[in-house]
Formats: sequence, structure tokens, C-alpha cells
Amino acid sequence: MHHFYRLFLFLTVVNWVACRSASVITPDTDTEQSIAALIANHPSLQDHFVGFVLQDDAGRELVNINGDMRFTPASNMKIYTLYASLSMHQGSMKALDYRTSGDSLIIRGTGDPSLLGRFDLDSMVYDFLRDHPGDIYLVDQTVPRFGSGWAWDDYAYYYQKELSALPIYDNAVWVSRDSMGVFRYSEYASAWITQDTLSHSRINRGELDNEYVINPNKVDTGRIHEAPFFHHDTVKYELLSRALNRPVYKLSEPDNKEYNALYHNPLDTLYKALMIESDNYIAEQLMINLALSDTSYTDYRQLMHEVVDSVWQNLPGDLRWVDGSGLSRYNLVSPRQTIWVLQQISRIWTDEQIKTYFPHDDAGTLGTAFRMPAGGQLDEPFVYAKTGTLSNNHNLSGYIYTRSGSRLIFSFMNNHYTCPKSDIVKAMHDVLSEVYWQM
Repeated sequence: MHHFYRLFLFLTVVNWVACRSASVITPDTDTEQSIAALIANHPSLQDHFVGFVLQDDAGRELVNINGDMRFTPASNMKIYTLYASLSMHQGSMKALDYRTSGDSLIIRGTGDPSLLGRFDLDSMVYDFLRDHPGDIYLVDQTVPRFGSGWAWDDYAYYYQKELSALPIYDNAVWVSRDSMGVFRYSEYASAWITQDTLSHSRINRGELDNEYVINPNKVDTGRIHEAPFFHHDTVKYELLSRALNRPVYKLSEPDNKEYNALYHNPLDTLYKALMIESDNYIAEQLMINLALSDTSYTDYRQLMHEVVDSVWQNLPGDLRWVDGSGLSRYNLVSPRQTIWVLQQISRIWTDEQIKTYFPHDDAGTLGTAFRMPAGGQLDEPFVYAKTGTLSNNHNLSGYIYTRSGSRLIFSFMNNHYTCPKSDIVKAMHDVLSEVYWQM
């Protein structure tokens, strides 16, 4: 009986705290009240955890439902990565650390994701290495293979490329079929690939090797399919040596000497991939680049603690941020925190930049669902926002441009639903349409 009473008292207190935490700030006007009521009564928003905050450009909070509760953000975490990069990269990225010793060139990776990949717009690093007359030594650096909380058995999927201090060829093998039906694949990985038309998988690879079995009959026409490669101890040396057509030697000893740096400016392209394409690889490598750009950081997890203390020092509440992409379910953020970050971005970027880099209409993961509000025709989209999706979780945070010409900031988070995701998208569209017409 005594134990039952203690359990009852504990559950009562927990329930009271939960109800207090899930409080709704009463909106000031009838319009704001009607939007809050629509969320509270919408049939598709009843059986899961919902958070919604709406704020104007001046910082006035219009609607707040569970705004201080923590949610699994999924790719909404890329909004945080974007702001950290905007704050700390200062418009350029360190592409490579280097120093000379006699005729030899000693290089150290900085996490820059562009080398010999689709973002290598200027070939600066490649040309610099190719033109050096002496031997080249690459310092061996250890970076965690995966982010904290990532699924170990997703190693072969395009969205979970391995992390590295010196990414090369986008850390992946690609295959494609052109419009004439010709099957193509990465030349740099030709020794790794075996074709098998009887294979049940398009691309298959062992967890700890780079032996790919590809069924060319399953490769879609006009599409590039990627599969990450395994960063074993020598892969970066092998690939870089092959690309330069000269040996690149491994330097294993700790090296604390002073380095020079090469910088380039591919950030606009990277930011578009980060936000429009929701590229996890870019998100993680941006964070690693920030970490390795300062030699006092041993890895990007240490950097995140530093960022929390500096970039996020005015963020409302505590932040749990463990990766740059949102792949990890360990991340926890509140809608109000995301609103704060979006507001900071709006002070750095112009309206034109927001409309360029945030998903909208057919550009990016948002799709056409938010091309126009319910009951209206528009010349341009009314929502520019980042999606965030993991199984049973779908979030949308960004900017909405209303009929009156106002720009509002919102964060709409849905966790732990069991209905089809399309029902959640429809519910969010209903709410944001009401915001468009009424605000």
C-alpha cells in the first residue's frame, strides 16, 4: 500500500509538471486565437506531440503551443548548422592546411567537402597539389566514422556518408544510366565494382570493405545513385594518389607545427545543398571544417560544446545538439529555440537570400504542397521553410509571407505520430493557409 501511494504521488506530480510545460500562451487577438484553436482542434493533430510558435519580424510572439518543449528536430537541425556556419565561417572556408619541409609538402585535411566532388568548382586544392614538385605527405587524422546516435546498419545508404578530415569524391561511389541507356560509374572506383544482373539490390556493399556489387538493370535512367565508401586506413591515400598520378605518403606522427592555409569560397553552393537538397554530408562536413579550422579542437563533438557556449549563448533554454544533419535522434530542440535561430539568420541574410536558400515550391524537400495557400492562387510560393523528417516525426520551420505583405517566422513540429505523413503535411498546410489569409 505504501509503495502504491508513492507511485500514485509520483505520477500525479509528473502529470502536473507535464501539463504545466505544455501550456499554451494565450494569443492577443481573435485572429491569433483562431489559429491556436485550429491547431488544438485539427483532427490530424490530436494523437501526437505538437509544437507551434509564430512570431513577427519584430520579435513579438503571436502563437505559442508547447513552444518550450523539446522535440526531435530531424533535418530542422540544418537550420542550426547553417547559422553556426554563417556566424563562424565569415564568408570563406579553409580548404587545406599545408607546410613545407625541404622539398616536401605536408598537408592536413580541414573537412572541406568539395575536393574532386561535385562541389569542387575551382579545383584549387587539386591544382595546388598537382603542381608541387616534391613529395607529398598527408597527416593522418582521426574523425568519428558516424555521428552520435546514427544507425550503424545504414552504412550503405547515400544519406549516411562517413565523416572524414579529408573528404574526396563526395565520400561516395556513384552509378548512373544516361538517356541512351549507357551504364556509367565512378572511374576512381572501377577496381571496387563488380556487375551482377542477378543481384536483388541496385548497389550492395559490405560494412567494412569497398567491394561493390551493382546490378546495372536496376539503375534508373537519368538519375545518379550514390553509395558511401568505407574510409579504411589507406583509402584517402589511395584515391588521392590515383587522382594526382603520383604517390601521397602517410604521416602518422603527431604534428604540432605551424601550418599555412588555403581558403576558397564555395559556401553559396554548399549552403544551397545544405538547405535545398538537405544534404547530410555537407551538414556534417561543415561542422568538421569548423572544428578542424581551429587546431585546438580534437573533433567536431568538442567544437559543438564550444559553439553552444558562444554562438548559442543567447538561445532561450538549453540545447542538445549532437550532429550537424539531424540524422541523430539524440538532438533535442524546442520550437522557440528554432524561432530564435531563424530570427538571427534573417538579420544576416536578405529576403532574397532567404527565398534562394530555403526550400520552396519545387526547389528542395518542401515540394509543391506549400506552393499556394488553400483557396488562393499566387505568383510565387508563400512558405520558405526547412523540413525535418524521421520515421514518425515531421517538422517544418522557416518563413511565411502573408497576404498583407508581412513576413512571419514559424516552427511547426510534429513528433511520434502514427498516421500517414501526408495527413501531417495537410494539417500544417491548413494552419499556414489560415496564417496567410488572416495575418
